[in-house]
Amino acid sequence: GLRILRLIRFAAQLDWYIEDSALASAKENAALLKDISGERIFEELKLILTADEKYSIPKRRGLGFHLMKMLECGIDKYVFRKADISEKEISLCSKVKGDLTLRFAALLSGSGNIQDIMSGLKAPKQLVKDVTNIVNSFRMDTENDGDIKRLFISIGAGNSERLIELNEKTGRKTDKLSAAYGFLKDRELLDGIKGLKV
Repeated sequence: GLRILRLIRFAAQLDWYIEDSALASAKENAALLKDISGERIFEELKLILTADEKYSIPKRRGLGFHLMKMLECGIDKYVFRKADISEKEISLCSKVKGDLTLRFAALLSGSGNIQDIMSGLKAPKQLVKDVTNIVNSFRMDTENDGDIKRLFISIGAGNSERLIELNEKTGRKTDKLSAAYGFLKDRELLDGIKGLKV
């Protein structure tokens, strides 16, 4: 079962084509992934989602192309159990920078209960927390400046930057988010009480 994920990983890292017979075999045997532990799946996914960072290949087809192969094989439902991943999420994932947290957040932005999905993959606790916070914040329709600032302080500087990028790549207006982020950063308030010079 793990070889199916490795097929996608090598193709993504090296920008290789996958032969039709190999894809057909992956599709036919996708259920074998049920027997693979969450930890092993997570390690392969981590390498797939950062594959375009591994080697510098001119005219690379991009991460989205290879993630679509996961959908074609039907292995996404065994890898991301309970997740709802479509072409929209894959497109978003391939547009954001090669940051693992941000790419997981983009890929799971259309799914419910992010914490369950990430915990099922036995992902590190901090990654589970960060991805959950980013996706939940992304779904909020926050317009009030005070609410945005409170949100940024609660999720921290790094996740605030990721949230702004996620919004930018989906075509949302980010003026208010950027202004609130700039205000807090200039005053070193993005780390909450820890940032106060007292």
